[in-house]
Amino acid sequence: MNPTETVNKYGEPVELHGPVCSVCSQRIPAGFKNYSSEPNVCKHCGPVTKCFTFGFSHAYPNGFVRISAATEAECREEMVRRYGRQWAFEYSEEQIADQLKRFPWMFEVTE
Repeated sequence: MNPTETVNKYGEPVELHGPVCSVCSQRIPAGFKNYSSEPNVCKHCGPVTKCFTFGFSHAYPNGFVRISAATEAECREEMVRRYGRQWAFEYSEEQIADQLKRFPWMFEVTE
């Protein structure tokens, strides 16, 4: 690390005078691509993607959808808005990857 760098609370190397996250006030690593609609939001505070599965008695048996929003609660609200309460479980992207390894017949619903 050079003298103009330090680390933020996430252990990421950052410039001493680099941009600051507007949510957590931590320095943002150089080169971070912001996908949030808010300016200067770090990857820890940026949009969240959750995956929701459907059960056998639901609209898409063995299917799942990905929903991105600012928070986990907003992801759930969007899922309920789209599909009501007719879905089974909520997963992170890492967790759904594990589920897809265990159950390769699962498919992503794109509508």
